[in-house]
Amino acid sequence: STFSTPENNEVRGIWTYERKGDLLSGPNYLDFDVNKTGLYWQFTLDKQGNIYFSTDEGLFRSLYQNGKYAEIENLSVIFHPDYQGGSPYISPGGDYLIFSSRKLADSFGSLDLYIGFRNSDGTWTKPVNMGTRINSTAQEHLPMVTADGKYLFLRTERNGVPGIYWASAEIIEELRKNIESD
Repeated sequence: STFSTPENNEVRGIWTYERKGDLLSGPNYLDFDVNKTGLYWQFTLDKQGNIYFSTDEGLFRSLYQNGKYAEIENLSVIFHPDYQGGSPYISPGGDYLIFSSRKLADSFGSLDLYIGFRNSDGTWTKPVNMGTRINSTAQEHLPMVTADGKYLFLRTERNGVPGIYWASAEIIEELRKNIESD
């Protein structure tokens, strides 16, 4: 598994452990440009090891190729500079990305969840707001889909109470179908 560590002996970064049977090896410092770029937030990996993360400057990714991480790409170039995204979640297959974004024209609150889908040619669809079944007039962020793909978990402050909420992940396929039919 991979995790982010707090400042420890002036070392910040992403560290990995490798499971070997019942034992874990590590920790091993991930030699990756994000560890040299300063402050970053939540990160997520797909099954190929591609890493997606956010900083104060938006969403980024680095593809894992030939045992190394490629140069970091700014996803605002792929999506649009208006999507100042944070707290990304990439699906295991890398075919969709859920993230939070602030105060866009179609926002319901101060921070909403959006989703973009990868096309068969590797390009991405324009992200869409996940709607009122997911978003509220409060903040929604930190999305995560369960390993079986059935549930979407998120942090929200709806009803004035911060907490973890869940919804059926069927909304993901509904939104994909809506985009494909447009």
